[in-house]
Amino acid sequence: MRGRGPGLLPSIEIDGKTLRSKPLTPALLKKQDCAAILTDHAAFDYELIVRSSKLILDTRNVLRRHKTKPGVKFL
Repeated sequence: MRGRGPGLLPSIEIDGKTLRSKPLTPALLKKQDCAAILTDHAAFDYELIVRSSKLILDTRNVLRRHKTKPGVKFL
């Protein structure tokens, strides 16, 4: 699990394990099983997310204006 967003702490500890925020890059997104969009925020490059993700869970419907590439599913 990775987290990224404005105002997000650079790291958080859960059950003794430290999780660190990392910049969104095509390489990072391509390694993930799913990208989840939990907020509609202008700081995110949604085109990058669409181009680089295999599966996207969009809880805010921000991708309604974006076309997907073949093989990518929006949930």
